[in-house]
Amino acid sequence: MVLTYERFTIQCLNIVKGIMQCAEFKLPKGTEQVKEPLILQGHQMKTEVLDQNTVCHMCRHLVTHYFLLSSDDLALWDAEPESFATDEAGESWKYSLRPCTEAVFMELFH
Repeated sequence: MVLTYERFTIQCLNIVKGIMQCAEFKLPKGTEQVKEPLILQGHQMKTEVLDQNTVCHMCRHLVTHYFLLSSDDLALWDAEPESFATDEAGESWKYSLRPCTEAVFMELFH
């Protein structure tokens, strides 16, 4: 599958990942009650938007549209499996589609 707007897709995935990682939308650990109403409201909105059906749909879409392997990918995987699993250290996930997709996919499970 050829993406016409690959850079746009990467930016959209980065925005989604940023929303999911936003500290203001997470409840602090170890506290029974949060006294800040904005934190509660942010967490509630995130929970409503990212309900189980939405997360399942996002995962399914990422797997079926962005994790697809090209014939070159399959040939590299067959010839050199260790080389295929490259170390995506640093911030390459911000600029490359595959690492960005992987980062969003992993963030959906946190």
